[in-house]
Amino acid sequence: MERQRHSRDHSLDSILVFVDAYCPLCHWLAKWLKQRDKHRKFQFHSLSSEIAKNLLPDNLYANTDTVVVYHKGKIYTKGRAVVHLLRHLPRWKYLAHIIQLFPDCILNLGYTTVAKMRYRIFGKYDSCWLDNDNNFN
Repeated sequence: MERQRHSRDHSLDSILVFVDAYCPLCHWLAKWLKQRDKHRKFQFHSLSSEIAKNLLPDNLYANTDTVVVYHKGKIYTKGRAVVHLLRHLPRWKYLAHIIQLFPDCILNLGYTTVAKMRYRIFGKYDSCWLDNDNNFN
């Protein structure tokens, strides 16, 4: 049974960023990206949100071990998601060009190591910091 796609209209330039909404490190990343997103391309959503359920494959929906980026019908995870986000920030796209030279196994090893330790280092929020309207502080 195929899932019905989310009916909310996203412009072709919108970049949907799905994050763990209980993770302080993910919260920091979202705030950092939002401050640098001059063209307001990024839209942030929880990995356990209804839009994530409708857009993402089952193995990624509610998987809090990765940031997931959905852009122009393509899905990026872990290190490649970070590279894709950096490419859309004017002053950071050069760093993205350097990082993308690393093979996925090395990129994802670094990403996975941080993802596994993030709750021990940064703790975990008791409630979701991201509301249904893509708003947060």
